[in-house]
Amino acid sequence: MTRSGAEGRDGQNQEARSESSLVSRNILVSGRRTSLRLEPVMWDALGEVCRRESKNANELCTMINARRNESSLTAAVRVFILAYFMAAATEEGHVSAGHGTLSEGADSDSDPT
Repeated sequence: MTRSGAEGRDGQNQEARSESSLVSRNILVSGRRTSLRLEPVMWDALGEVCRRESKNANELCTMINARRNESSLTAAVRVFILAYFMAAATEEGHVSAGHGTLSEGADSDSDPT
C-alpha cells in the first residue's frame, strides 16, 4: 500500500494516477486536424517551448511531425520537449535549481524541482 493509503488494482497510487491523466486537445498539423493526448505537464512544457520560439502549437507540431521517424506524433512531441529542455540545461542552471540533492530513498514519482 502507498503512503496515502489509496492503491489501485495495479498497485499504483490513485492520487499519482489522477495527476498524470492524459488531456486530449485538437491541433492542426499541416492544415489537418488531429488530436494529441498528453499529460498536463507536457502541455505546459509545449506551451513554454511555443512561447520561447514565438510559434503556436499548430506550427510547432507541424514542424515536429515533418521531422519524426516511425514514432507516433504524440511520442515525437514528448521526445522533442525532452530534447529541447535537455539542450537548454546547463550545470549552472542545475545548481541554481537545487538539482543533485535528491536523496537515495526519494520517491521516484515525486517532483524533483
